[in-house]
Amino acid sequence: MPQITPILGELYNPNLMPDYCPDQFNLVNDMLVQHDIRDISKELIPCWKNAEYLRPGTVVMVLASLDIYNIMIERTDPKRGFRRVSHFLQLQTRNSDSLINISIIR
Repeated sequence: MPQITPILGELYNPNLMPDYCPDQFNLVNDMLVQHDIRDISKELIPCWKNAEYLRPGTVVMVLASLDIYNIMIERTDPKRGFRRVSHFLQLQTRNSDSLINISIIR
């Protein structure tokens, strides 16, 4: 695989994914999007390597917002919709094969 430097917001071909199999996907215009996901040294993690870096037990810091939508279907019965938007994600520790124990003080 060629060495590609990820660029924030750039679109990439799905065949960069390690488990991509064109016979099982009917992708026509779908592309991978490079989101703002960074490693411990604040370097962008290529979108085709997310599964390699973001494994169970990895501790991350996320800057996110929760958007609430009020939808008036009937005057007396408004409905709410919620959407979580992640703006930035950075690894704090990279998981190894051993378990990471975290204590939360309340």
